[in-house]
Amino acid sequence: MPPGSLLQSFDHYRPAAGCGSYPLSRISCLSFFGTFRSQTNSSLGTEKLSHVSLTKGNFIITLTHTHSGPIFSPQQSDREGGQYIKEYLEGIAASIRSAIKEALSVAQFGLLETVSGFCGLAQNRDFQEPQSQRFLVGWNPETGADQTLVVGRVTTLEGKTIATVVNYACHPTILAWKNTSISPDFIGKMREIVERDEHGLCLFLQGASGDLAPKHQYVDDFETVNQAGRCLGYAVLSLLYQMNNPGKGFFYEGAVESGAPLAVWVERVSNDFPKSIVAKVVTVDFPLKADMPTSAELQDAIIRSEDDFSTERLRRLYLVRQAVGDLSTYSVDHLIWLIGDIVVVAIPNEIYSEAQVRVRALARSYPVLVITLANGGRGYLVPHKYYDKDIYAVNQSPFARGAMEQCEQAISQEISLLIDQHAFDQNNSNKSKRTPFKAVGRDC
Repeated sequence: MPPGSLLQSFDHYRPAAGCGSYPLSRISCLSFFGTFRSQTNSSLGTEKLSHVSLTKGNFIITLTHTHSGPIFSPQQSDREGGQYIKEYLEGIAASIRSAIKEALSVAQFGLLETVSGFCGLAQNRDFQEPQSQRFLVGWNPETGADQTLVVGRVTTLEGKTIATVVNYACHPTILAWKNTSISPDFIGKMREIVERDEHGLCLFLQGASGDLAPKHQYVDDFETVNQAGRCLGYAVLSLLYQMNNPGKGFFYEGAVESGAPLAVWVERVSNDFPKSIVAKVVTVDFPLKADMPTSAELQDAIIRSEDDFSTERLRRLYLVRQAVGDLSTYSVDHLIWLIGDIVVVAIPNEIYSEAQVRVRALARSYPVLVITLANGGRGYLVPHKYYDKDIYAVNQSPFARGAMEQCEQAISQEISLLIDQHAFDQNNSNKSKRTPFKAVGRDC
């Protein structure tokens, strides 16, 4: 996408002046193969990927969610810079197809191993203004935040790192309305740090960040962006250097008597690597808000709107209403993968972080990657307790009270079944297990 393409920074639209230090777009593909079971046989159902032989439930397309990115919506083609949207989307679709085909064609045996820790970048962003008691989108120092960081390391059987997977929940909203450059926000600097340290392709997966963002945001200062990227990037490196060597575990060898009785642990190759991959599609029929205006009513309201801020909010709501339709419910597919003993949850909408906290607790010792804005997205999934408050996420969401809990319950039920079945299978299997994979990165 060339300079001059349409950039949206919050409710400000302008032709982009450039792309800073990073590529305009980056397509990364990581594929996994194994003994699949419980797959759905329905078609892909996505025109853009019609030339790739994948079944529904076996692919996840997700965005980093930068708020300084190019506009995807063809409805914005009439704005200055919008003439590049069609060409950009076609290029992205072609690059996705190419990356998937390459990843599928050159897969090799290897290992995916994870480690969990924390990074202090993410903060709660539902701030209640003291004077008016109105809720604003910004740092809330009174409420804690889920700062869980899950890092996956993908290696060959010889121990060479192919890719690093970073799963963290934090809105990339540091750059704001004064910014004129297309940018990945803090994710760009984070990826640069990880890849420069020879940890392969860095794949960022946005977690449940509906209520999370950096403390310092809404600026046009790239040094602030880079500082946040360093915060996350070095947290990732810290976790990577805590991991065992690829394919190895620590085993207790015995006691050594010295000035103090010493417990000796040694690192040895571990053969216990599950290779089965289970892909599940969990469909949830969400009730829509009963008082949500219809598409026709919103069109009329946009025409009658007298200020830019109201017009932008109405326009956003109109696009959401168009996407979900004028019916009373909207059906959403959620994906759950069990890659060996690693759980991957893909949620199309922006869900609040407390949901991922409970899902990870439910999964016990199983690592959980939570991915949002996966294969689409129509709005926020907000805890029911906030529906009586004037909060942006509630106002933006087309979903009725209780939708987040409905989503969480459906996902949790399926995860419990998968984990119980996996534990049963493991107890009845003594086979050595491996998970083949390939990671491919591309800039476009």
